[in-house]
Amino acid sequence: MAKIGEHMNRTLPLASALLVASALRLFLAFEVPTRFETRSGGLSWYNDERAHANYVRHLASDGSFPVQVNSVEVPGAFARGDFEYYQPPLSYLALVPAWRLGEAVRPGQGWLFARLLDALSGAATIFVAWLLVRRIAPGAENWAAWLLALHPGFCYQGVLVSNDPIFWLLGAAFLLVSVEFARGGRAWALAPLAAGLMLSKSSGLTLLPLPLLAAFPPFSADGFRPGKLLRAVLAVGIGLLVAFPWYLRNHHLYGSWMALEVGHGAPGSAFGTLEKIRVLKMLVLYFSTSLWFPMDMDWVVHPVPRTLFALASASWIVPLALRWKRFRDPSTWLPGAAILLGVAAMVPYSLEYVESEARLLFHLLPAFVALWAVAVHPRPARWGALAMAPCLLTWAWVGILFLRKG
Repeated sequence: MAKIGEHMNRTLPLASALLVASALRLFLAFEVPTRFETRSGGLSWYNDERAHANYVRHLASDGSFPVQVNSVEVPGAFARGDFEYYQPPLSYLALVPAWRLGEAVRPGQGWLFARLLDALSGAATIFVAWLLVRRIAPGAENWAAWLLALHPGFCYQGVLVSNDPIFWLLGAAFLLVSVEFARGGRAWALAPLAAGLMLSKSSGLTLLPLPLLAAFPPFSADGFRPGKLLRAVLAVGIGLLVAFPWYLRNHHLYGSWMALEVGHGAPGSAFGTLEKIRVLKMLVLYFSTSLWFPMDMDWVVHPVPRTLFALASASWIVPLALRWKRFRDPSTWLPGAAILLGVAAMVPYSLEYVESEARLLFHLLPAFVALWAVAVHPRPARWGALAMAPCLLTWAWVGILFLRKG
């Protein structure tokens, strides 16, 4: 009976978090507008979603991969939605059955059904993050699940038709398996996950060094073993080999392996951006607002939401700063390495393309909440309540705006 009670205490809060996460995502899936430049009830359309949806629509109707002919720099790109076709195909292929089912149920519902599948991927990511935190900071995993369940930006971006939600799920799973591998676990799952990452987004490349690091002390719990490093190299190498034909196709069609300049236009000078103080301020502001409230970018310029977002950021970051000595534990180093690798790739990208959208780092949120859980363990309630409060206030504001619409 004691074991049953312990199991229920551990799983019921998780089930509640997943239920709330699913409810919020269902609400957004149905209510976020899809029409060009439309706002309704405090929720705004998202400018990239049409392009991602057109990718899925093309696969569902034509059964072939679309070819990029325009970039986002071409006038009318957002209205047409034709600038994401260079992206790796896995997420879009996974959304095709949902799209076709929606169109079969009722013409025009493919978009909604694809959103619902993305919402399911978001809930699954929270579960994987819960497993990760349970390995690293047992006792704080439920709080970590609640933080991800209520995070407004993670929730909003996680229901839109795009390649992000499935990529985030694969990224969380890859980190979890890498942590297990560092502790002596098997490497076989790393190969399909590595292939999945690279066939979902090219930024998956930033996570691939994790199993290699996991083979070396102090990341590795069982010391350095050449066989362990060989298994990591083989797993990552097989994943890259599986994904290689897509990038070869990119090079053949666009003259570029990752084809970022095809979608975004020609990159600028990172040093040139650093010299423009006004542009740097814009990048920082856009990152913070898209992190916490991308639902309506007009509202976030007011002082109240800015204050709310500052409090939210502080409640997530301050525990890490106050208890930084806890990160001497090697069990925290792989999540930390994942964050450092992702940020190191994000900074030059942001400076060259003047793009600092926070969702580009959302695949690192499971790693971040794992470190947060280590910082607040073994008494996470105080910091957990502080971290959840700004999220709850944001959702309260969303609810007020939505009810006013009616």
